[in-house]
Amino acid sequence: MKELSDYTDEELANLFKNAFEIITKNKPLKNEAEKKIIDIKKEWNKRKIEYLDGKRKIQFPEKGLLSTLGYQAGNMNFEERKDLLKFVIESEELPFVQSPAYMASWGDPKSEKRLIKLSYLLRNLINKKNLYTREETINNWKEDFEYIYQNYYLNNFTFKWPNLKKN
Repeated sequence: MKELSDYTDEELANLFKNAFEIITKNKPLKNEAEKKIIDIKKEWNKRKIEYLDGKRKIQFPEKGLLSTLGYQAGNMNFEERKDLLKFVIESEELPFVQSPAYMASWGDPKSEKRLIKLSYLLRNLINKKNLYTREETINNWKEDFEYIYQNYYLNNFTFKWPNLKKN
């Protein structure tokens, strides 16, 4: 059996979910699952410290924070997306996604770090669109990008705002 330090962040998150299910559903091996969760938390803390010290790169999850929260440009109206973006920027209680290192990369509520993360994420979605990306989805991303610029960046931060590719 491989060491927890050899697991990817995604594998570690899945191991946590499985152990948590054993505990909450009172399945056999509950004691072992409780011990495993303690070990996983230690490994997550170690990875978070390594990330914060610049010694570890983030392994990006297949399903990120916005997706976990149900964000779907092209399938939500502007008010719904605006409320969700506001929650992401302002909330103390974001859902746990994959690893503490990934979550640490989002920074604190209303912080420059969190706004940088979100603005570059939206910029990348807009700039990396492909032939299968619906025009409505691209326009929604652009609206959301402009919304966070107008409502959170202007008069609050001075970092270089990400540029969109010219079409």
